[in-house]
Amino acid sequence: MNQLNRELSPGHVLYGVEAKAVAKATNRDDVLLELYDHSKSLAVVHLTWSKKVQADPCWPTVRFFATWDDWVRDRLIPDSAEFRE
Repeated sequence: MNQLNRELSPGHVLYGVEAKAVAKATNRDDVLLELYDHSKSLAVVHLTWSKKVQADPCWPTVRFFATWDDWVRDRLIPDSAEFRE
């Protein structure tokens, strides 16, 4: 979470959102966040690993998921299939 907080600018969709990191992809810079008090339950964030706030609020990129089932179906299964290839 420290890295995410370093990168978020005030205009980013996750700026000020309370979240907990629950998983990290080992083959890319993606982190799965559980979100609190947000319309979506989960977000996958692609960190830039820069040491500063991103000037463009589109970075780091984020993809939201309403439920764990959505994340499993739309992200975990496709990613694991890709990883096995």
